[in-house]
Amino acid sequence: MLNRKNLYLGLFIFIFGISSVAMINAPDNKVANSELLVSKSALTLEGTVTDSKTDSVLAGIEVSIEELALTAKTDDEGNFIFTKLAEGETYTLKVEEDGFEDYEETIEATADTPILEVDVALTPEE
Repeated sequence: MLNRKNLYLGLFIFIFGISSVAMINAPDNKVANSELLVSKSALTLEGTVTDSKTDSVLAGIEVSIEELALTAKTDDEGNFIFTKLAEGETYTLKVEEDGFEDYEETIEATADTPILEVDVALTPEE
């Protein structure tokens, strides 16, 4: 009986020792995860919507990013903002408003410009 206990104890110590060594020698994933965050950082797209004929700002206009199914309304000063866009992605910015021609622009999010600024001048329909 004593032999069996010693065998189990020895086996437990052996397995515990191997797992401890494996954990000590395991690569540190924190560096890899932080590098991933740097390479895929979040970007911001902001801008203003105006009337191209009068240069006046347009409040309450719906602006959308087609690929993400996101929408935002312009504030009282015609400003809109989208946050947490992925670096390296291409997005389609759309503005459709009654009385104005539809607006569409392709935007590429790059690390060179963490804040993308787009001013949209809507042309009144005739």
